[in-house]
Amino acid sequence: MTTPYQEIAFRDELLADGSVRRAYADGRQEWRRREPGSVVSWRDDRGRSGTDELLGRRIIKRRIEPDTVVYGRDIGYGRTTWSDGTLTINQTSLGGRAGLIIAGIGAAGLL
Repeated sequence: MTTPYQEIAFRDELLADGSVRRAYADGRQEWRRREPGSVVSWRDDRGRSGTDELLGRRIIKRRIEPDTVVYGRDIGYGRTTWSDGTLTINQTSLGGRAGLIIAGIGAAGLL
């Protein structure tokens, strides 16, 4: 089974101050903090920053300062597809691992 998306796994770690450190499998790191409403502000180890905003059921708007916007769709099991061709996989929760198992079973069924 092939996917048109570049798959990148990540794990979240809750920090003592209530923020989250997100570590991506490609080596990137983000520090995230929940803002009022449905907005999460973030900054990464490459000098970028922005916000993630839940627009509605399973739709996410990621603003990357100063003027880039990417949209994502939560497709379940800890997986989100992004308009820039990325598929992120949350391996922090059982959902992310279950999604990988289900995808593996589906791929095996095609063989």
